[in-house]
Amino acid sequence: MTRVSMLLAGVALIGLTSAMPAVAESEDHSCSHRERMQQRFAEVDTDKDGKVSDQERKAAKDKRFKEIDRNRDGKVTEKEMEAHHQAREAERHKARFAEMDKDGNGTLSADELEGPKGDRFEKADANNDGYVTKEEMKKSRHERREGRHERWRHKERHKGETDCKVD
Repeated sequence: MTRVSMLLAGVALIGLTSAMPAVAESEDHSCSHRERMQQRFAEVDTDKDGKVSDQERKAAKDKRFKEIDRNRDGKVTEKEMEAHHQAREAERHKARFAEMDKDGNGTLSADELEGPKGDRFEKADANNDGYVTKEEMKKSRHERREGRHERWRHKERHKGETDCKVD
């Protein structure tokens, strides 16, 4: 992309932020800010010409407003906004449950509920003897804490930057 194209895309994205002032709750928050903006741009650019017209921006703004204004009175109340956020949160929980339900039977087994972190017992059993000593537990707890702290430090260093696929 040329510098001029990037500049025009940036200007269009600024317009998008006025059309969609808050980050859409349904977005994948593992995406970076830049990737979310690219996704929004693609959604708002309805004619797919690589540009967002004022008409497309206004249509996106109106669509978002209508999604939130449940009673169609032309105003968004705090209750409507809260209901909108709760509905989005429920959608995220439903998607997370479906992701965890590996066998798709509508329930979570202990193994499925455990999630991607793996079995802490097996991780703590450093010598694989089938037992966890106080020392192994202490070391395991320390390693988990260090991992959390490192992930937090990484997250702080890279706020807004994560892996997300953008079409």
